[in-house]
Amino acid sequence: MVGMDHGAPPHTTNAIQPPVATRPPRTSLPGNVGVASPPATAPTRTTIVRGGSTHAGSYCNGWITRVAAPQLTIYDNTGGRAVTASDCANAHAFYNAVAAANAKYGNINVAKANNFRPGSDPAGQYIQHYVNWNNTAGVADPTNPEGLAYHFDAAGHATLMGVYFFESAGTTLRQPAGPLTAWHSHTPTSSRMLHVWLFAGCRDPFAFMISGAM
Repeated sequence: MVGMDHGAPPHTTNAIQPPVATRPPRTSLPGNVGVASPPATAPTRTTIVRGGSTHAGSYCNGWITRVAAPQLTIYDNTGGRAVTASDCANAHAFYNAVAAANAKYGNINVAKANNFRPGSDPAGQYIQHYVNWNNTAGVADPTNPEGLAYHFDAAGHATLMGVYFFESAGTTLRQPAGPLTAWHSHTPTSSRMLHVWLFAGCRDPFAFMISGAM
């Protein structure tokens, strides 16, 4: 959404855990997706790269190639620990669940019919966000993302690039694949977001920004 810079891995059969994190009542939504109420104490803005969440490198047998994180606020409840084999298995399972549940939104008319509406992105921005303002599903529920990310070509054809989840400050953030699925925000007081990029050739399906995924 605000200033967002904004591949398919092999399918696996790993089971995915259902969302269990709790969500406080929403009073407003983030940035170009609304403005979240600031937390009582603003989180520390990440300036040091460490662990799997922000450290540049290759993960999961080359499926994920992560670049250094931009200047964002990162929320990683693992404390920035190293990526494990279990994280990679869970990452594949989460990705596959998201991809399967949201393939229908490759048709933007289906998205509109399901209450996704344009955000306030500048005209011509590479990624255009569509938001379901009435989504009250669980946190990082693969079947119910809060937003969709599209790219429109010169002829106006929309290509689904990915989905994203966002939560207000104070929400317990679920990380399905540990440090590989850390959340971020563009300012310490804006909503927390988690992307899942779905386009072919994506180098990091959980990149914080589109530049890190392409």
